[in-house]
Amino acid sequence: MSFEIYVQAYRNGEQAELPREEVFLLFGDYAVKASPVLWKIYYDSQNSCDIYVNLKSSDESQVNSFTVYRPCNDRRLWNSLFAIIGLGHVALYFSGSHVLLRSEASVAHIPTDMVDALGGCIVVKDVEEILNELSAA
Repeated sequence: MSFEIYVQAYRNGEQAELPREEVFLLFGDYAVKASPVLWKIYYDSQNSCDIYVNLKSSDESQVNSFTVYRPCNDRRLWNSLFAIIGLGHVALYFSGSHVLLRSEASVAHIPTDMVDALGGCIVVKDVEEILNELSAA
């Protein structure tokens, strides 16, 4: 796939952080740190992607957000992303999508201008709902 997925944590409308190592570990043994800000995900010769991580400037053990470049079709990637958006008030979105969240409580934490720009929020209960949003985009 030739697009990007954006994942950002928020608290009370402001950017928040997630523990970098916890996020990295959710990609399992398929992830390699090519550098502090570039993770390579490799499932097989047909399914791989790169993740660029935005670290908190004052504490590099914390991730502000990350971008998945050319996400692959492998279900393990989507399972990892679903788990990550469950770590807090974490938004997942891509071109043509709504803001995807794991809980109704997270809606209040996402910046209003972001929600307006992306056409609203959708609370996803499983990976299938993320993939349905992807198909509709």
